[in-house]
Parts: sequence; C-alpha cells; structure tokens
Amino acid sequence: MKRKRLMTLMMAICLSMFIFPAVSDASAQTGFETQTIMIYIIGTDLESDAGMATSDIKEMLKAKPNKQRLNVLVMTGGAKLWKSRVIPTDKLSVFKIEGANPKLVHQWDSGSMGEADTLTRFLDYGVDHYPADSYGLVLWDHGGGPLLGFGLDMMYQNDALSLLELQAALIASPFKGDKRLEWLAFDACLMAALEVAAILPEHANYLIASQETLPGRGFDYGFLSQLGQTSLTGPEVGRAIIDSTYLFYEDFTAKYPESQSPVTLSLTDLGKADMVQQKLEQVFQTLDLGLQAGIYSDVARYRNKTKDYGRTTTTNDYDLIDLADLADNLAFLYPQKADELKAALQDMVLYNRSNAPRTNGLSIYFPLRNKQMYSTEWGKLYQQFDIAPAYREFMEKFGKILLSDSLSNWTGSDAPAVTLDETTGEYFIQLSPEQVKNYEKGEYYVLAQLKGEEFMLYYMSTDVTIDEQNRLRANFNGKTMFIDDPSGHNAIIPYMS
Repeated sequence: MKRKRLMTLMMAICLSMFIFPAVSDASAQTGFETQTIMIYIIGTDLESDAGMATSDIKEMLKAKPNKQRLNVLVMTGGAKLWKSRVIPTDKLSVFKIEGANPKLVHQWDSGSMGEADTLTRFLDYGVDHYPADSYGLVLWDHGGGPLLGFGLDMMYQNDALSLLELQAALIASPFKGDKRLEWLAFDACLMAALEVAAILPEHANYLIASQETLPGRGFDYGFLSQLGQTSLTGPEVGRAIIDSTYLFYEDFTAKYPESQSPVTLSLTDLGKADMVQQKLEQVFQTLDLGLQAGIYSDVARYRNKTKDYGRTTTTNDYDLIDLADLADNLAFLYPQKADELKAALQDMVLYNRSNAPRTNGLSIYFPLRNKQMYSTEWGKLYQQFDIAPAYREFMEKFGKILLSDSLSNWTGSDAPAVTLDETTGEYFIQLSPEQVKNYEKGEYYVLAQLKGEEFMLYYMSTDVTIDEQNRLRANFNGKTMFIDDPSGHNAIIPYMS
C-alpha cells in the first residue's frame, strides 16, 4: 500500500464554557469564533523509517496556530520508532500544538489505533477538555480506499481502521446529528471515494481527501497559520488545506522535476451525498436491467476506459475509478441519467485541484482488474457498505459474471489465429462476431531474440484496434523505448508493468 498519512486533526478552540454547542445552519453560514482540530497520527513506517510524522508536527509548530481561536491536538501511536524524543512508543499520547515543542496533555496505555474505540476515545477527549464552537478532524497515515480503509498500527500487527470501524467510531463519538464535525480530512491516499462520503453525512459537514495516492510528505500544515484569518467554516478550511498542499508540491516539483507526483485533492459537501446516490441509483437500476439483456461486455469496456487510481503509482489494483468519468463513459447507454449523475457530482464537489487528467473529485469502487480480492474479500465486504442499494446489487451481479467462465471461447481450436496481411506486411488476428461482441481489451508484446529460444521483452502496449473486417491489429510503429546511459553507448530497457 502506498505510504500515506492520515491525521485525525481536530481543532479545538475555546472561548466559551459550553461543553458542546450545537452547530446550526445559521452558524455555519456566519462562521465560528473557535475551533478544535484533532489530528490522529498512526505513525507506521512513515515515521519509523522516514520521520514523516515528526516532520509534520514540526510544520504545525512552525505554523503557530492562532491561540485565541484554535486548539490543535495531536494523538500519536502505531510506530515502532519515533524520531522525536518526546513521543513514546509504548503509550498513546495527546499533545497540544503550542510553543517550540508539542506539549503533552494526556496519555493512555498502549492500544491499537486501528480499533474504533481508540479513535472514539480521542474524539471524546477533545470535546471534554477543549470545547469549541466547531471541530475538525484529520486522519493521518496510509490509506487504501474504502475496501482497505486507512492506518496500519505497527505495534499491533498492522491493524487497520476499516471503513466500518471508522463508522462505528463516529457513531460512538459526540459528533452526530446537529453536533457534527465541521470538516473531516484524510491526510492519506485514495480516500476521496463515494463509499467514504456515504457514511459521513450524519457526522461531518465537509470532506477533504485525495482520489489518487498522496505524495509521501502529505499535507502542508502551513495551512494552520491561515485559519486565524478565516471564519473556520469547512469550505474555507478545505480550500486552505488544498491550496497550501497543492502549491507546496508545485514548488517542490519546480526544484526537483524528477520527483513529480500526482496531487488530486477535493473538498466535498457531505450534505449533497444523498442526491449523488439517488442519481447513481437511477443509472444502475437501468443498467441492471440491461445486464440481464447481455450488455456486460459493453459495460466492462467502458469501465475499462474510465480513469482509475492507485495502479500506476503503486502497481496495485484497487479498482477505484473516477465517478464523473464513469458517468461520461456510460452516457452512450443512458445519456440523460448519466448527465444527471454528473450534475449532482458537480454540485457536491465544491473545490477540486488536480494535476492528473480526468480527475473530478470523487471515486467509486467498480470491480474489474483485481478478481482475486473481489472473490476472496471485497465482494462480500462491499455488500455491508452504506451506499446506494441498486449500485450494490448491480456490483454483485456484475461480479458474478466477472468471475464466471469466458463469454466467448478464445482457446483450443476456437483460438483466433495470427495472420499476415500480404498487402501491408502487418499481422492481425481475425475475430469472430461473437468474440468481437465480448471483446474488452487487447495487448501486444514486442520480443527481441537473444539466442536460440531466448527472448527479451522490448515493448508492450494496449494500443490495438478492431477494423471493419473484425481484424484485431497492433498499432506498432516499429519503435521501442530505451534509456541511454551517460556515455550514450549502452541502452537500458525500462521496466514496464
């Protein structure tokens, strides 16, 4: 899983003696005088190997959050080694960000930060000891999307906080109904997903997260210095986090061009999540009927064309795709319903900054590539999620076809033959009408003979097309990619996944 960080950042700002004032729509419009930010840091190897949590805590201290309006609390654990000498490995510790060094304000005995009760304990502590007009939460660590959850507690066999455990932690916390968190942010990879947003509306007003893997340094916590000049509303805080982090990586890439990483941060209004699910329902209720009529191959093809996340940055298949891009690709079947879904998404995603194409703010799980995980764990787990029932039902039926035998025979005597086109000198594969109907994608590989029966992979591509005669052709121009060493003599073939 890509390194990413997740912080339960709760900003507690106390100007009143009230234990927990309710957050009304009117106060949300006018803003808040104070805010408590709680940052839940599961250190993992990010801290043990690279000191990234310690580095971020230094960023927070350097930002000097406004003392009159903000309280910033950090809970630490989950790492076998901390670079900061003041943070122990055998305790769960809460620090207040103030002065030159973090101030220890509370400790508990060691426990897994991948357990729902541990997160709830921290949320309770923030409310009880640092009451404020509003609250924010940052979850800091590795993230694996809705199916894998976030956080790996190294002290407890890499125990992760699953999406269902996160939901349980919030249900048991003070943050529900009219006492919701003003905002919740994931300083972690792959968590800007509709499945995540679907569990949050009763507990938070706004979500800040990344669709793609976040670069290892995570959020730029310099944003804390800006908050004292804002009204502390979710949209203002979300924009501050996104802009500060995005600009940090722009500057970093300008200095180190070889280190460019995708940055795909979005701010979503969780109050609009229900409408997006309603529009998703309408699309997939119709698709479900179509699936019975045999459009599986069409859906699989267009799913395959949709922008996905985590594959190129981690080489793992999370089967997370951009929901708006999926709506665009399904428009060929149901244009009006797809347009309505996309419009609802645009209404929900208030702000989106990305240097990756076709990235629109929210992902969704759609099984296709990772059949093993779907068959062993993810398929059953997905049916437990609190997301559009028609979508879950469609995914279950789609998954059964995905794991079943091929819809067309591609082996034995029915295997398509490779033929030479005498006119053009190019090779092609002749497909039958049934194979064309069920065709999803093709790949070709270029091998170079070393000696005898020894060959070396020189090139690979998915750039293949089917012509009017149902012939599958590889669009190869005779060129392969090499990297020359500084002398220009020895060519290196780059690794291709």
